Amino acid sequence: MNTINDEQQKEGVREYLTGEEILKHDDREVQDVQIRQWKNKWITIRALDGNTAMRFQEIVADPARRQSAWIEIVALSAVRNVGTKEKPEYVLLFTQEQAEELRFKSAGAMLGLQRHITKLNGFNEDAVEEAKKG
Repeated sequence: MNTINDEQQKEGVREYLTGEEILKHDDREVQDVQIRQWKNKWITIRALDGNTAMRFQEIVADPARRQSAWIEIVALSAVRNVGTKEKPEYVLLFTQEQAEELRFKSAGAMLGLQRHITKLNGFNEDAVEEAKKG
């Protein structure tokens, strides 16, 4: 186990965050993804928050709801920036009604997005394989 004394910490060897700093920090990664099936245009996806990610994994584990989970994760991850580059503010790209229509979009486009989203969120291969069975 690595330990560090107070003097080393003051010298800047390591910087520690407070709980308040962690809660204030926007730590959800954002990634632009090019979709070949959509005229090589780009969309932005954002990592899920912890609560939504846990809910998604519960849905994937439920055989009756598994198929809709993969549409839902795209709808919950696709965002657009309504702020500025310096101070982004992300909102969902799809309304609830539009999210339902994603079921009828290209399977290749949806699978590609799902792969990017699962990687961005750090979901392991077991979760992805389990969801594919549905």
